[in-house]
Amino acid sequence: MSDSSTKYLIINNDELIFSHAFKHINLYGDRLYESYRQYFTDNSFFVSGIFLHNGKYYGTLVEKLRIVNRKTSENFVISCKGINKVEITSFIRGKTLFDFDFCEVDPLPLMIQRDDDFTEESSYVTKVNELILGLKDVEALKPFFVGVNQLTDDSIEDWVNSNSMLFDRERQEQLFVCDNTLDAVKIIYDGLKKKEFESRIDDDIIDKVNEDINKDQKEYYLRTQLKIINKELNGDDELDEYRSLVESSAMPEEIKEKLYNEIAKISTLMPGSPEAYVTRNYVELVTSLPWGVYSKDNNSIENARKVLNEDHYGIESVKDRVIEALAVRRLVNHNRGNILCFYGPPGTGKTSVVKSIARALNRKYVRISLGGMHDEAEIRGHRRTYLASMPGKIIKGIKSAGTMNPVFLMDEIDKLSNDYKGDPASALLEVLDPEQNKAFVDNFLDIPFDLSDVLFVTTANDISQIAKPLLDRMELIEMGSYTTEEKEQIAIRYLIPKQLKENGLSQDSVIFRKSAVNDIILNYTLEAGVRGLEQKIAKICRKIVANFGDKKVTKYVVTSNRLVELLGARSHRNENTRPNEVGVITGLAYTQYGGTTMDIEALLCVGKGELKLTGSLGDVMKESATQAYTLVKSRAEQYGIDTNLFQKDLHINAVECAVPKDGPSAGIALATVILSAYTGKKIRSDIALTGEITLSGRVLAIGGIKEKSMGAINRGIKKIVLPKANEQDVEKLPDSIKDKIQYTFVENIDEVFKEMIVDET
Repeated sequence: MSDSSTKYLIINNDELIFSHAFKHINLYGDRLYESYRQYFTDNSFFVSGIFLHNGKYYGTLVEKLRIVNRKTSENFVISCKGINKVEITSFIRGKTLFDFDFCEVDPLPLMIQRDDDFTEESSYVTKVNELILGLKDVEALKPFFVGVNQLTDDSIEDWVNSNSMLFDRERQEQLFVCDNTLDAVKIIYDGLKKKEFESRIDDDIIDKVNEDINKDQKEYYLRTQLKIINKELNGDDELDEYRSLVESSAMPEEIKEKLYNEIAKISTLMPGSPEAYVTRNYVELVTSLPWGVYSKDNNSIENARKVLNEDHYGIESVKDRVIEALAVRRLVNHNRGNILCFYGPPGTGKTSVVKSIARALNRKYVRISLGGMHDEAEIRGHRRTYLASMPGKIIKGIKSAGTMNPVFLMDEIDKLSNDYKGDPASALLEVLDPEQNKAFVDNFLDIPFDLSDVLFVTTANDISQIAKPLLDRMELIEMGSYTTEEKEQIAIRYLIPKQLKENGLSQDSVIFRKSAVNDIILNYTLEAGVRGLEQKIAKICRKIVANFGDKKVTKYVVTSNRLVELLGARSHRNENTRPNEVGVITGLAYTQYGGTTMDIEALLCVGKGELKLTGSLGDVMKESATQAYTLVKSRAEQYGIDTNLFQKDLHINAVECAVPKDGPSAGIALATVILSAYTGKKIRSDIALTGEITLSGRVLAIGGIKEKSMGAINRGIKKIVLPKANEQDVEKLPDSIKDKIQYTFVENIDEVFKEMIVDET
């Protein structure tokens, strides 16, 4: 055994080694130890398990027994045993490849010293013995049972040494530096009390958990008993109520039988289970549906005509078609037939017409929006396989209406979408088809529900976006653009009174001059409907209220001169100021927002004879441009075009490039502007034109005559070139439009060129 004058290598091993326990351990050398192999070979003693306690360093002096090389690596294992516990007095830094510490040690007493007074010590031994014996059932203290029956005052030191490693690191260090038996026993005693306390807390927690579980089981048992007793004495109130609702309902008998089975299932389920929750919801929904409840129709045609005239100004063709449909329904007494679909630009009153139909028939009105719907389950509902399942919007709408025959509006049917969750448009086929909807099956209900008495109506902005099978089941009713006169009357009769009321004004306090209303229509709004017009009127009302401040609005007259103050500078000009130019023409277009004008430009430039098209043109319009280009080239000799010009590039651009444009109706405009570019002749700027062109030069009919005419009026154009085939369409236009526009009808492209090209020779 070494003495204190020897210097020892320190091994950084975290495990405490107590010399008095003579514990054998193995230290596994890593690459650092590999550098000290020679030291371990030449020396037998070193220090391990260093820790700091009360400002002093302590460790264990260990003796090397042998070195074993590991077969799987270059490392080695040092087998050693504890010799003595030591206090480190100083460190000396070595100067080798890897620096390491040497230490000088003073050995601490190997044996715990005993005091002369052994009475107190014996009492602690007794207390330790009693404490351990009283904790036989505590699992965490079982390691302390070893040797407890043989524990005496003479053997307490060995018992302390044997059990010190079962405590936490702090208590181990305390025992390591302890130098008398009495203090060691106290440390053991305090440690056991702490472990007892922790064990008791764990036991209390377990007892409380078990108590809660037992309480829940007891409550469930008692509730079940109470439920059975109540059922025997008075019956189950909840289930009896469900049965009573089913019995009094007018639903078919086969559906009643299914509901009885569902009610019986509830009694067998745990009250708080998810299945019981879904089943209750199902029974409550089915019993709350309006089985056999119908609102009494008002089939008076005169009443329907009166309601439509009260709610809407103009749109006579739409009113007539609605009256026809209602008249047929009065005679045949069923809803079978095509579904009405009102389509047209926004703000033209499609939704309000459906409300008027419901009011005229004295039926409930239900509306759902289909815009952006992409999940088929929103139509057919979810299956009852999970907690959040619910019926579709059709069944929800019927429930909210409270009748089996409401007027059911499906708004924005052209904006349906689809994804991996299904195709809602296909799901609507079953709803809207009169041959199928009399036995419509919602996935949540899983029973047939009769929708044949529901009056379904749809609305759309662009019917080209509606799926063809769905479109086939609907009768289209166009809600076209309003004329200026119609907008003026709508504003005076409906919009102004509505906005005055909503903004806290009376019709006596604020007066709109007719000229001011007309000025708003022409210079501040450019739309097919009246939604923007209503917004401008609302803005005027708010401005008036704000200008008066805290004062009450007494008298204010809205005139044209005050519009700049109320609405700002005019945003639209209804006059055509462009001069006649080469390669610039005014075409007419019909969009989902109404009619408008569209300037088209053509320019020759150095190139390779290519045709360049810009302006966000669609495929159809690009084809029309190609047709027009070929047509003009074929008639180069007829119009004196130098064929060398065809070696240059022709660039055609539709102004307002950010706005998508498509359709065949720009054909004659494209041919004319191409001819102007090649001949250098100017095009009349006071004429707008529209029509489809063929390679042979024929001009074909197009649609949207009313909207395009109104677009020309808004631009200040007073003459339009149209296909001869559209002459009958012009005759149907209101006089308010025909009085402002001069129409010229053409059958071939030569007539168009003659009308549009300015001959300055």
